[in-house]
Amino acid sequence: MKKVLFYISVLLVTVYVVAFFIAGKRVEGKALCGGMDVVVEENDSLEFITPGFIRSEVKRLGLSVDRMNIDDVDAQKIEDVFNAQYYVENAECFKLNNRRVQLTVVPVRPVMRVFENDSITYYINRKGKKVPASADFFVDVPVVRGNFSGKHSLRPEQLLPLIDYLAVHPEENRLVSAIEVKDSSNVFIIPAIIGHVVNLGAVDNLDAKFSKLKRMYSEVMPVKGWDAYDTITLKWNNQIVATKRNLKSRLWVQTQDIGGEELPDPSQEVAVVYSSDTSRVRRP
Repeated sequence: MKKVLFYISVLLVTVYVVAFFIAGKRVEGKALCGGMDVVVEENDSLEFITPGFIRSEVKRLGLSVDRMNIDDVDAQKIEDVFNAQYYVENAECFKLNNRRVQLTVVPVRPVMRVFENDSITYYINRKGKKVPASADFFVDVPVVRGNFSGKHSLRPEQLLPLIDYLAVHPEENRLVSAIEVKDSSNVFIIPAIIGHVVNLGAVDNLDAKFSKLKRMYSEVMPVKGWDAYDTITLKWNNQIVATKRNLKSRLWVQTQDIGGEELPDPSQEVAVVYSSDTSRVRRP
């Protein structure tokens, strides 16, 4: 009889504990959210992105968690909406054990400023997200000009190899005041040394191309004159093609049907300089 009473007692205690646990979970599920904590990290460019600004955006975007049950808070939706905002590089939102919600925001990191068609200007980050430019918002990043809206146009983010190269090569970076794009095979740099432009071709083999440019500057231009050439083209292997200053636009490049390779304009006077690692540049 005592054993029966013991087993009954154990069973009743077990049922009570299980019922208490289930009831507790129901109460927890209906518990109100304790609020939202906002954290802004790695803000080295956009001073206006503060926790206060993010809280005001939470309300503007209809994402307030005030007076909501914690289980009804959609943290993934909050995260997705903020990741779509132009001023956000990355956002994460999750629920805490104390029934609060934390929203962490990393402000967007512009890598270049784009001027398009002389009337449109904006910044972009590494993913190509456009950031509106205004008088109240300035970031010191490389300037790029060109038409990027056409169906087959180069996308600004495709210039990242050049942007990244300049970022880690300060000597070359000091030579460049702006970047101008005609198409993927004709990317120009506007040098800090005025009087000419430099056609890099595609944004590849940048070490070799800038090495040729520096040789041109050190061995040819001091002899021929810094205003002797309109365009210096570095796109061909082991050659520097320097177009003498005269009639045509500096952005005019002739294309002939030889496998898509571009050639200098034959109607202009050009100086072809061959270079290698084993011989000096031959000046025309």
